[in-house]
Amino acid sequence: MRSSILLCTLFLLSANLFAQTPPASDIFLVNLDSSGTPVNLTNRPGYDNQPFFVDDNILLYTSIREDNQADIYRFDLQTDSGTRLTATSESEYSPMTMPGSEFFSVVRVEADS
Repeated sequence: MRSSILLCTLFLLSANLFAQTPPASDIFLVNLDSSGTPVNLTNRPGYDNQPFFVDDNILLYTSIREDNQADIYRFDLQTDSGTRLTATSESEYSPMTMPGSEFFSVVRVEADS
């Protein structure tokens, strides 16, 4: 009985470790044709990662902001601006465009993980 309780406690503790917010990160862009100086596209606190280039000017990425919710954002390199594309109760990661389409797909994490 005692070992079952210990095992259950360890499982719950490890589940909480995996459910925590990923560490802060930013997305950098480097032009390989010129100086090669990195430019921080998402210079802000929080998680910005998993970029996917739609074309030469647009990229999609996952961002976790103050609400601890992972949503998909679009960054326009011509206007140097980002736009939130999803605002759901579940978390979305790894955006990518669907072949032959103007739509994109994501990996969605259900509320119960």
